Amino acid sequence: MQCFSNISFFLVYFLQNKIFFFKREEAAKQWARREQEWDHEKDLREKLMRQVMDERQEQVMEKLQALKEQQQETYQRQRALIHDMEQARKYDLIEKQKQEKEREEKKQDLQRQVKDFFIYLLREIIEFFFLRYQLFNKNEHNLD
Repeated sequence: MQCFSNISFFLVYFLQNKIFFFKREEAAKQWARREQEWDHEKDLREKLMRQVMDERQEQVMEKLQALKEQQQETYQRQRALIHDMEQARKYDLIEKQKQEKEREEKKQDLQRQVKDFFIYLLREIIEFFFLRYQLFNKNEHNLD
């Protein structure tokens, strides 16, 4: 019976070893599966992170482009305003020169009119005195 007990002991030992190795093998497979899942999840996280970063970079680039376009539009509006202001200054200067010229022409015209009027008055006065003189001389001759 001892032989039977030795056999059963070895059989139990053998089965325990088989179960131990089987469990160990199964645990190794499960561990490998978990590592594979973790690697897959890590790859998915990295892929998602790259997508998020790519989208964020694209958004930043779009905002930069929009800002660049706004700056360009602002620059063009400023240039247009500067040009308009320069044109307005030139127009104002031309208008001032034109008004000054018109004032000068009116002044000269008034001076000429005053001069002509004084010449006219002088002629009238001279004629008046000449006529008086003639009349006076006639009267003196008639008195004689």
